[in-house]
Amino acid sequence: MLKSLARKFGLEISRFGHTQRLRNDSSYAIEYLLRKQPINTIFDVGANLGQTAREYRQRFPNATIHSFEPSESTFQQLSESLRADQLTKVWKLAISDLDGPKTFFINKDHTTNSLLASSDSLNDAGLKEKLEQTGSSTVDCLTLDSFCKQHSINEIDLLKMDIQGAELQAISGGKNLLQQKKIGVIFCEVMFSPLYRDACDFSSIHQAMKESEYVLYGIYNMFHFERDGLLWGDAIFVNPSLLTK
Repeated sequence: MLKSLARKFGLEISRFGHTQRLRNDSSYAIEYLLRKQPINTIFDVGANLGQTAREYRQRFPNATIHSFEPSESTFQQLSESLRADQLTKVWKLAISDLDGPKTFFINKDHTTNSLLASSDSLNDAGLKEKLEQTGSSTVDCLTLDSFCKQHSINEIDLLKMDIQGAELQAISGGKNLLQQKKIGVIFCEVMFSPLYRDACDFSSIHQAMKESEYVLYGIYNMFHFERDGLLWGDAIFVNPSLLTK
C-alpha cells in the first residue's frame, strides 16, 4: 500500500540490499572490501577538519589513522578536533610527487584549498566564489613512499585522498607502494571537468591505477551542476588480491 501511495506522487520505494549498497554507498563498499583483514593503517590525505578521520574511527576503531593537512589555520583546527584520539596522528604536510616545498593556494572556501590554482572556466557563480583565491603559502611536501619509509610503515590498508585535483601527484609519489601492492583500498576524489588549472581528470587517475594493476571498483557521490555538468565524484580502486578473499 505504501509503495502504491508513493507512486502516485512520483516516488519509488525500494529496499537497498547488499548489491545495491555496494553500488551506491562508498563507505559500505570500503568496509566490505576490507572485511576479512585487520585494519591497522589508514591515511587520510586532505584531512581538512577531521570529518573523514572521525568517520573512519567509528568504522575501524583499532586502526592508526594518519591525517595530513598542509594549511596552517586548518591544521590547527584539525589538531584540536582530533586531540582526544590517541590513535590518530596529524601531520602538517601535503602528500605530493616530490619531497620539498610547494605553493599552496588558499581560497575563499577552505575546503577548496589546493596545490593547484583555481580554474576560471566554471559557469556556476556560487562555485566560482568558493574557489576564489584569497592568498597562498609555502607548504612542506612528502611523497607517500618517502613518508612510509621515514616512519617504517610497510602497508596502508586504506588510502583516502581528497586534495582538489592533485591526486595524481600523490599517486605518482606512491609508485613503489602501488607496484608492490602495499595499499589495499584507495578512495579518492576524481574530477571530470577542470576546477583547477592542470588538475588531473578521472581518466588519468584510472590509467595510473591500471598500470599498477589496481581495479576500479566503483564511482560514487557524483556532483552535477546545472551550467557545468558533471564536475567531480569519488572513486574506489582496490588491490585485486582483496577481491579473491
